[in-house]
Amino acid sequence: MKYSLTFEEAESKNTDPLSSVGALVGFLPAEEFRKKLRIEKCRVERSGIPLSLALFFLKDELTQDSKIRHRFFVSIKKRIRETDIIGWVNSEAIGLILFNTGGQGAERCVELLTTYWQHRYCDTLTRSYPDSLFNEILERPLKIHYKENDFKNENLV
Repeated sequence: MKYSLTFEEAESKNTDPLSSVGALVGFLPAEEFRKKLRIEKCRVERSGIPLSLALFFLKDELTQDSKIRHRFFVSIKKRIRETDIIGWVNSEAIGLILFNTGGQGAERCVELLTTYWQHRYCDTLTRSYPDSLFNEILERPLKIHYKENDFKNENLV
């Protein structure tokens, strides 16, 4: 998909408006995101440099309003570092790979990215490597989703 498409064109040309808008603002498709995650996981295993992952579980309010969704996606993309990688984990979640960032840094990053939105449109989860979430995303990305009771206990299902 061309990045020069307008938001409305992107939504009208794709049956999945969430991913089309994500592509419009530079989010990787799920398969490419997993490929980048696999590469960075290998790099961290060799170098020992910290690596963290943030997940943004999209709420219905965001997925149902195309204008808010577009503003949310653009605001996230504009605020991440150039070296970070953002993309789709599955149809319910966006992932952000944070290079050279430990757990506290990842939490601070997510706080800065979502403060304006007051967690109204997404729930978040951060993990640092080596956490089982990295392998879960690589092996079973469709199984990663948000459930309120599990999320409070920081368990993924």
